[in-house]
Amino acid sequence: MLTRDDTWINRSDLVNDYANIVEAVPDQQLRDQVNNYVLQQLSKKSKQNEIDAAIASAYNAFPELFEYYIRYKEDNGEEARAISKEKVDESRRLYVEQFGEFVRAVRKFSDFYGHAGNTVEEARARRCF
Repeated sequence: MLTRDDTWINRSDLVNDYANIVEAVPDQQLRDQVNNYVLQQLSKKSKQNEIDAAIASAYNAFPELFEYYIRYKEDNGEEARAISKEKVDESRRLYVEQFGEFVRAVRKFSDFYGHAGNTVEEARARRCF
């Protein structure tokens, strides 16, 4: 099923998980360089969109961070599977169970399925409730 959800690897997580990703960098010097790079672009009055832009800019300045982001996502792959299972379960509840209940209610309380609906008059006669 198609959804409008972000993929498991996406830009917003790249920015939102910045602290975890930089923390996962084993090279202390690189961590310090990245953090200093971001901090130099900010002021004490920086708004969230400015912080996000500085973080995004750090990925361009230090492309090796992408590798750590991918590794971070891979290490947390169980979370992706859990989220996917939750979405599948929710879709099943919505599309199979709830629509099934709706069809049963239509059959019980109307003659909706008793009309062919091939003509305008038949379609008008084919009201649910």
